[in-house]
Amino acid sequence: MEIRFKNILEARFRSTLKTFVNQRLSPITLRKIKVALVNDIKCVFAASNFSIDDITKEWLANQYFKHVELNGGEGTLIDLVIIKDHELSTISDVDIETLYSLFSGTKIFDDIVNEKERRVQRGKETE
Repeated sequence: MEIRFKNILEARFRSTLKTFVNQRLSPITLRKIKVALVNDIKCVFAASNFSIDDITKEWLANQYFKHVELNGGEGTLIDLVIIKDHELSTISDVDIETLYSLFSGTKIFDDIVNEKERRVQRGKETE
């Protein structure tokens, strides 16, 4: 189920991003791309059995936004803009677990694993 979820989300992103091909990358276009990614995340989660908080959806959209490639690999969107990003430390433990189970094998997985391990270590230190 998790692999299918990830594939559905990424297919939706690809479809959305195709609508922006050949558009000038103005601040308005960049904002539209970001809003479209957030909407895609909300729709896919709404149609699934999985649930995450809005702040986690924003974080997830930011991660995908940062990795959108330009012109077949000439850079990424993050090379062009600075975005206000949420820290993984602000995301609930439940959402971290959900992200961990859903996004294995993606570019963002290492960040999720590191945050999960940091929390486990922090828990051991407080015992």
